[in-house]
Amino acid sequence: MSEQPTPSAADQAQAEHLRIRALIAAIRSSLAAAPTMADARQAKRWLGGLEPAIAGLRDAVATHFQAEECSGLFEQFERQYPRASDRLEGFRREHGSIVAELDALLSGVVRCAAQGGSDATEIVAQARHALDELARHEQQETEILQRLSTEDIGTCEG
Repeated sequence: MSEQPTPSAADQAQAEHLRIRALIAAIRSSLAAAPTMADARQAKRWLGGLEPAIAGLRDAVATHFQAEECSGLFEQFERQYPRASDRLEGFRREHGSIVAELDALLSGVVRCAAQGGSDATEIVAQARHALDELARHEQQETEILQRLSTEDIGTCEG
């Protein structure tokens, strides 16, 4: 009888992926509504709303990554599907860089707001990049975890 990951750990990871996607979508909507920054009050207000959204996403992501790494889910999959261990290890390595990128984004938002929010163009670009990286990571992780539960997909050859 092969060892299967506990449904609760896999289900919890999937639920967190959905929650993170919803947070990403909300921040993307805020980015799409970014003011022209000509009005300093409007810019500061917009940045003031963006800051807690990014902080919430950063905290949710850090908590999710820690839970994923501590749940034993990846280890169970690696034992069951050893050929996928390189891809799973790649996901683990990305966790730290994604959290660091969100930290840098949050610091940039705070700094921009403190400077009057006169030009947040760089913040919008930085946020879009960070969100794209996070969304890509979560999508690839979701796909492999779903596939691993039914087949051994092997390693990703470059």
